[in-house]
Amino acid sequence: MLTALANRGISAPKRVLGAAGVILVIAVIFGAPVASHLGSGGFDNPSSASTKAKDLLSTRFHTGYPNLVLELTSTAGANAAATKQVGLAAVSALQRDQYVDNVSSYWTASPTVARGLVSKDGTSALVVARVIGNDTQAPDRAAAAVKELTGTRDGVTVKAGGIDTVYSEV
Repeated sequence: MLTALANRGISAPKRVLGAAGVILVIAVIFGAPVASHLGSGGFDNPSSASTKAKDLLSTRFHTGYPNLVLELTSTAGANAAATKQVGLAAVSALQRDQYVDNVSSYWTASPTVARGLVSKDGTSALVVARVIGNDTQAPDRAAAAVKELTGTRDGVTVKAGGIDTVYSEV
């Protein structure tokens, strides 16, 4: 059967190319609007322990896992005045954002929590937060929240990460 199909294709290449072109045009017409209906999430298994924990955090404690992370790096260290100033400015900006909550950082957390928000060598520290919204809204909101915060200033480099930032980039 495949041999017969191949022979027909070889005997009429213009028809095969024409048919492929028509199929391509039809696919573009019907497929183009699909992207606007697709979300970037949907990877949670509703019966998994992690999903149940996330749902519990959301419903009972009105919080969730941090999906936005800022890494501040400076050769002077996380405790340098310039690093702390940039870090606290980032915390303040995120706290003012209506779609961001649960903002915490190396400079604002309790000493026990702060130890987990700084690198072993002391040159990098984190600001973590949660962006509110569903799988479609949160990536755009995360991108907007970090737009003015990333880059290098006063010798401090600020990089954005977290699942919503990644989805925004994708």
